[in-house]
Amino acid sequence: MQIGRGFAKLFQVAQEYKIIDKLGKLIEKGANATHKPYKTMKTIFKGFIQNARIYHFKLKKAKANISTYYRDLGRCNKDSYKMAKSILEKLYLKVRRKRSINITIDGTFIGVRGEKYEGATKMYSGNKKDRGKKGYTIVTCFDSTNKMPISFEVPNIHEIHAFEMLIERVIEIEKEGEITINKVILDALYFNKRIIDTLSLHKYIIRAPSYGWLLEKINKEEERGCKEIELWGNKVTLYWKESKDKKNEYDLLITNAPDKRIWWEYGHYKQMIENYHNDLKNKFGIRRLPSQKLYAILVYFAMIIIIYAIARAILLGLDLNYLSCGSLITVAYNSNSINSFIENLFNLHKKKGH
Repeated sequence: MQIGRGFAKLFQVAQEYKIIDKLGKLIEKGANATHKPYKTMKTIFKGFIQNARIYHFKLKKAKANISTYYRDLGRCNKDSYKMAKSILEKLYLKVRRKRSINITIDGTFIGVRGEKYEGATKMYSGNKKDRGKKGYTIVTCFDSTNKMPISFEVPNIHEIHAFEMLIERVIEIEKEGEITINKVILDALYFNKRIIDTLSLHKYIIRAPSYGWLLEKINKEEERGCKEIELWGNKVTLYWKESKDKKNEYDLLITNAPDKRIWWEYGHYKQMIENYHNDLKNKFGIRRLPSQKLYAILVYFAMIIIIYAIARAILLGLDLNYLSCGSLITVAYNSNSINSFIENLFNLHKKKGH
């Protein structure tokens, strides 16, 4: 079997998990439509999985004009979006290998130009260079153990608004016996009383802003250290170290699970979700929006994240989970058969010294 542009293996896995069948149900068939929504989604998904804009994808076997597929994607609605996220969640539960997991919740910004993008809002959190720009913030609940997205939200204004929905859903999955949450790792954006109260029954590490009232609690005679404190009625340990950032004198962490390696642990899991965001943008083409309609865009986001999860499923299945999905895409792109694709993955494994 030829890989083509390097993505046939991903498409094969998508078919194995009946992803295409499920995606085909997202679009309501128009009254005068002569084609099937299943065929529409198969074509669109194949186009996205090849990391190309949909209008660059050559429809070799389809008679319908490409505008037909645009119109079908535009028929996606709120229910379509919910179904797409449900497909992602079910895929995660099928392919994740380890049940005891660490999770990270964080967002990334997808900017747009122009005024015609439905639901695009100004960005008020995260990276300072993006603040004030219009676009969409994708907030992912990320399993940092299996290195897979569990679910995601696209909030209207501030990414912190997505936290409650995401944490409630993952705790619900835990109650269903599917996973055990070992630890939750969060950025300073999520440092507030409500979130700490919500996580009181779970272990957590949260980056804390350098607030004056927090800095008063540390021993400034020590370059790095820790101290037990009470924070909004919760007993936690405050860690500090001198900052390399000129704007802050100290970096701070708070946790209810003290550990000697806590700075490494926080940095490790924070970098992991940054790598995920980087792959979505630079390897999976999530910024290449195929429509200006809100629910078409949200379903598109879901499809790209599903494709990422499929790539991770391949690495999990081959016990090569330390490799990035971006590496898998690069290897697949430069392979001309399924066998050479797998062989090249293991060659990369050896090259990295694992």
